[in-house]
Amino acid sequence: MSAEASAAYPPFHNHGLRLTIACVSAAVMAMAINNLLAAIVAPIFVAALLAPGAPAPPVRMFVLPAIIWVVGFLVDTATIFLGDNKDVLLAFYAWVIFLCFWDDTKAGPKPATGLILIVLVMVGTLSSASPVSTSALVDALALAAALALVAIIIAHGLAPGGLMEKDVVAAKPSSHPLRESLGRTALLMVLVSFYIMTEITGGLYVLVAAATILRLPAASRGALGLVAANIVGGAVALSAALFMAVTPSTMFDVVLFAAMVLGLGLAAEAGGKLGNLAKGATGVTIILLTIALISNDETGAYFTRVFEITLSVTYVLLGRAVLDPPDPIENTSSA
Repeated sequence: MSAEASAAYPPFHNHGLRLTIACVSAAVMAMAINNLLAAIVAPIFVAALLAPGAPAPPVRMFVLPAIIWVVGFLVDTATIFLGDNKDVLLAFYAWVIFLCFWDDTKAGPKPATGLILIVLVMVGTLSSASPVSTSALVDALALAAALALVAIIIAHGLAPGGLMEKDVVAAKPSSHPLRESLGRTALLMVLVSFYIMTEITGGLYVLVAAATILRLPAASRGALGLVAANIVGGAVALSAALFMAVTPSTMFDVVLFAAMVLGLGLAAEAGGKLGNLAKGATGVTIILLTIALISNDETGAYFTRVFEITLSVTYVLLGRAVLDPPDPIENTSSA
C-alpha cells in the first residue's frame, strides 16, 4: 500500500477486539439489570462512541448520559407542548436536526452530536405517538450511554492500543456546510415527518439507521463505498437473523453477535480499502444485529426489519447522491 493510501486508510490496533468486548459487555450489563431496551441500544451507542483508533473516553464524557436524559426530557416536553400543532413541531425538529448536521460540518462528525441526533429522532417520534411510553425510553437511552462508556473503558483496559499518532488524519471543515446540512436535514425530515404524521412507533430503528448513514462522510467520493458498506451490513445482519430464527437460543444469539462484530472490527482494524468498507458497515450492521436479537415477536419480524432498513438506507443513499456537495478532493485531482 502506498504512503498516501496508508494515510487515507490507516490500520487501527486492537480495534476489533475492543469493539467486540465493548458491545458484548454493554449488552450483557444491561441484560443483567433486566433492561432489554438498554441492551438493544447500548451496542449502537458503543459503535457511535468507539471510533477506530480513538483513545479511551475521558472522565468528562460521563456527563453524556445526563445530557442525553436532559435532551430527551426537553424533546419529550416540547413534543407534548406542541402536540396539537404538528407543523410547528416538525419545524422545531428540523431546526434541531439542522444544528446537529451543521455541527458535523465544522470538523467531522462528533460522537456526542450523533447521540443527541439519535435521542431526538427516537424520543420525538415516540413521544408524538405515545407520550406515556417516552419516559422509559429516555431512561433506557441514558442508561445505555452510561453502560456504553463503562464497556468502552473496560475494552480499552483489556485491549490497549489505537491509531498511531503519525497516522492521524485531521478532519477538515466542509467546503459546502449550508448545502450539506440542509440536504441531510431534508432527507431525514421526510422520514421523521412520516412517522410523526402516521403515529407509527415501530420504525425507530429506521430513523436511527438513516441518521447514522447521513452522518457518514460526503457521498460524492464514497457513494459506492457507502452502498457497498450497507450491502455488506445488510447481508451480515440478514444471515445472522436467519441463524437466530432457526436456533432459538439466547447464548447462541450472543455468541453469533460477538462473532459478527469481531469480524467487522478485525476487518476495520486491518486498514486499507477493505478496512474502510468494514468501518462504514459497522454502525448499520450493529443496528441490524441488535434488532435481530429481539426475540419477543414472530420470526418474520426479523426480515421485515432488515427489509425496512434496507429501503430507508437506499432512499438515504440515493438522496445523498443528488443533494451532497461535490467532493473537493475529486475536483482537485481532476483539475
